[in-house]
Amino acid sequence: MVDAFVAFWRRIGGRLYCVGGIAFLAVVASAAASIYFASLTSQATHKLFDDGLVGIVDAAEIEILVERHRRIIETAPSQSSRSLVMKHGRIAEALYSRIDDLAAAADHTLGHQIASGLPDLSQQARRVLLYAENQVTDKAAEAVRDYVEAADKLQERIRVYRAERIKVAASKVSELLHMGRLLMLGVAAAATTTLVLIGPLAFFLIRSIVVRLKGVTGAMERLAANDTTVNIEAVKAPDEIGEMARAVDVFKCNAITLLDHKSKLEQMNFWLDVALNNMTRGLSLVDVDQRLVVCNALYQQMYDLPSELVQPGTPFDKILQHRTAMIGKLDGVGATNEAISDSFARIIELRTEQSFSQQMMDGRTIQISLRPLPNGGWVALHEDVTEERQAQANMAKLARQDTLTGLANRLLFQEELDESCRGIEQGQSFSLLCIDLDHFKDVNDTLGHPTGDALLQAVAARLMDTARGRDVVARIGGDEFAIIQAGAQTRPQAETFTQRLIKAVSQPYQIHGHKIIIGATVGIAFAPSDASDPDQLLKCADMALYRAKSNGRGTHAFFESEMAGDSRSGGRWSSI
Repeated sequence: MVDAFVAFWRRIGGRLYCVGGIAFLAVVASAAASIYFASLTSQATHKLFDDGLVGIVDAAEIEILVERHRRIIETAPSQSSRSLVMKHGRIAEALYSRIDDLAAAADHTLGHQIASGLPDLSQQARRVLLYAENQVTDKAAEAVRDYVEAADKLQERIRVYRAERIKVAASKVSELLHMGRLLMLGVAAAATTTLVLIGPLAFFLIRSIVVRLKGVTGAMERLAANDTTVNIEAVKAPDEIGEMARAVDVFKCNAITLLDHKSKLEQMNFWLDVALNNMTRGLSLVDVDQRLVVCNALYQQMYDLPSELVQPGTPFDKILQHRTAMIGKLDGVGATNEAISDSFARIIELRTEQSFSQQMMDGRTIQISLRPLPNGGWVALHEDVTEERQAQANMAKLARQDTLTGLANRLLFQEELDESCRGIEQGQSFSLLCIDLDHFKDVNDTLGHPTGDALLQAVAARLMDTARGRDVVARIGGDEFAIIQAGAQTRPQAETFTQRLIKAVSQPYQIHGHKIIIGATVGIAFAPSDASDPDQLLKCADMALYRAKSNGRGTHAFFESEMAGDSRSGGRWSSI
């Protein structure tokens, strides 16, 4: 039993329980004494209130009412107006009724003393009021004397009763003061006992705990500041503080390991950050809950994202709302809100790799490659392919555009001619004009190639000005041009257009300080009346051009069926 207590006492909890038990007993004793004395005080207070204060208050109120009643009755004979006397009489009756009610509600002693004198007081008051109403002054004065005598007797009884109640109240107050002193002495005795029993023991116990706790908490604070050289005291103590110290010692060992890992991790994060932010493509990683895990600086720059939208844990839909405002087209299609929502709904349900492009409102093109992650979410690579797409577009344009004049070249002309011939099946018709410049070779040989090139550019501009919006104007090579006149069905239509064209080309040119005059010869064929096949139609126009040249420069000729047998034409143009 003793050994068990010693083991219990060695524990901080055991010592605290013992001190707490002693304190509890002392508090219970103090509480019992306080409750006992409080009960006595409560009883004395009720006695004081019932036996003293209530009677004093009732007596004072009745005395005040009697005094008011007395002033009204005593001044009634001096009133000059009968109506005023009657008014005061009604007030006196109300006061008398109130006095009678209070006397009935007061304790037995006061009520009996007042009730015995009230009838006489009421009778004398009525006599005074009666004589005063009838202006019988001598009788009224005599009645007032009788009333005063009755009122004095009643007031004397009330004063005697009130004095008795005051004595009772004073006695009860003395009892209360005595009980209060006893209560203070009891509480002081209990508090003294508690301090004597608990004070030294508690001080010793608290000091032994606080000193060792300061050592442990100081070590923890130094560990929190990453100071792993601190020495942990009290690790061999058998109580709870010893257990805490041993736990802190384990924490110290773990902290040393964690700091080493942290250093390595920070180094890895540094190189990862360097790698991410030096990528030539933007990168974003989104988890299964559609929240941003990481992104690099180029990704933020591409979409002009504010810093709060690139923090880890940012919902993807918030980033999407910002990006949506910048998207103009998705895969070349107008980016409506519905199209954007559908596209990114597919991203969230992503199961296989995907790639698509976004045309931004500022003209940039972003190519996005998405790869789903095994546990949900995805990683996305964003590449600005604006220059690449522009280069591709320029190459495609150059492949179909004459570099000197900007007109359609042979390839684009052939594609447009093929497309126009396919429209014949839908009832469309058109005319094909083959144009050869007159005297161009002389200008080129005489003034040089730069002047010849500038002349070709000027001719191309006049041809474009003459043609309509749907017409196709092409440079086939050298000084040879061709026009697909859309919708032309009759010779007058084609002839009017051709005459305007020849007139425009034949106007003088100012090239490099030289006035140059050239002309144009035109051969014309109709589709489908002359031919429906592109190559055959081109041969027909070539034969018409040959005929026009035979007729003289600056002229035009339509294809005729008898030209088909002329083997001298159709060589150059049919090789397009």
